[in-house]
Amino acid sequence: MADNISVISSDLLGVSYEKIKHKSGTEIYLWQMPEFTTVESYFVTKYGSNYQTFKTKNTEDFITVPEGIAHYLEHKLFENEDSDAMNLFAKTGASCNAFTSKDITAYYFSCNSRFEENLEILLKFVQNPYFTDELVEKERGIISEEINMCDDSPIRLEMKNLYKAMYANHPIKEDIAGTIESIQKINADLLYKCYNTFYNLNNMALFIAGNFDRDKALEICDKFLKPSEDLQIEVKLPNEPREVCQKEVVAYMPIKLPLFMIGIKLEPKDGRTEAERSIIADLAISTVLGNASEFYEQMQKEGLLTCPVGGQASSGKGYSNLVIYGESKDAKAVSQKIIECFEKAKTEINGELFDINKKRVYASALTASNAVSGCVGMMLNSFCNDINAFELLEIVSKVTSEQVKQFIQDNFKEECISFSYILPQEKQ
Repeated sequence: MADNISVISSDLLGVSYEKIKHKSGTEIYLWQMPEFTTVESYFVTKYGSNYQTFKTKNTEDFITVPEGIAHYLEHKLFENEDSDAMNLFAKTGASCNAFTSKDITAYYFSCNSRFEENLEILLKFVQNPYFTDELVEKERGIISEEINMCDDSPIRLEMKNLYKAMYANHPIKEDIAGTIESIQKINADLLYKCYNTFYNLNNMALFIAGNFDRDKALEICDKFLKPSEDLQIEVKLPNEPREVCQKEVVAYMPIKLPLFMIGIKLEPKDGRTEAERSIIADLAISTVLGNASEFYEQMQKEGLLTCPVGGQASSGKGYSNLVIYGESKDAKAVSQKIIECFEKAKTEINGELFDINKKRVYASALTASNAVSGCVGMMLNSFCNDINAFELLEIVSKVTSEQVKQFIQDNFKEECISFSYILPQEKQ
């Protein structure tokens, strides 16, 4: 079975990358950048913390696994029967790590030399799990500490509380690492069951960008990526209402300034539509609330903000949302002022500010292609959203202020907005 190879190009940037459907089932993305000295590689599976209930074509019924198991798997894969991947990468001088999100798990390295050796290490350790009850038990204490440390982080707690307020049923409301109680249910058999389902090569992708030898990279892929059966994984998610389930949640911690987060629950979309909406959401925040906005100028005059508020759109299987965040001595007053500004923006958008911010977003998208990490990010985004890496530039170039106004009209509704606050704990 031959590889299926396509070249994705940008006339505007004068660059291209390859997308290869490897005979193993893996999607391989190659972006050669000979003018750079470094190379980065990510080995990714479409398996995140949200994927708790699933089946394959070989199983009759759905199974549900404990919260936090995708993250637990990420931890355990680095260690096998006779070696530790971290130590192997350290010997080559490479920098390596991994992360688990709501929808993917990624293992990656960056290096200036010995790329082929590092690629072999990456492909070998991710494909060679070794779980025993003893090793799983040893990891339980480490992950428990990580969960406790996250609960001590004001921002992490603020986000966790916000998602629990926004979502009634969707597993996005649960922490990626799980809970102290849920990880007690994880054992070696469950880890193997999840691994053998989601770490199937038909559910994975390899990304390489930087200064590397294409032919040698593919030779290594042919050696270590063997043809696998497509399991046709089906993930089951609960029905989720359009409206939020709780309007406001407040927690207290030993901090100096109150923190606020505003969550806008969006109706999930697919592919290009979701990518386009993410850009529109970015422009909505920067135009209405950015450091050149009337809102920010007024908040500074009143001494309620010392730096601009931030915002981020996120989406995945069965969910989509926009989160706005910041800190202020009167977090609730600022939050209400933000909602008022978006109410006004439903009928009136500052066209000059919109144009400035549109140029900023466009420039940022252009700049990404001038860095190895940026190129990996562009390819990874294309894999997750089923678009090519250069479509974002086209989307940004065509976005209008009317689309931003329509986005605000459609989504800034009282029943779709939650607030999360972390307020200073009173001294005892």
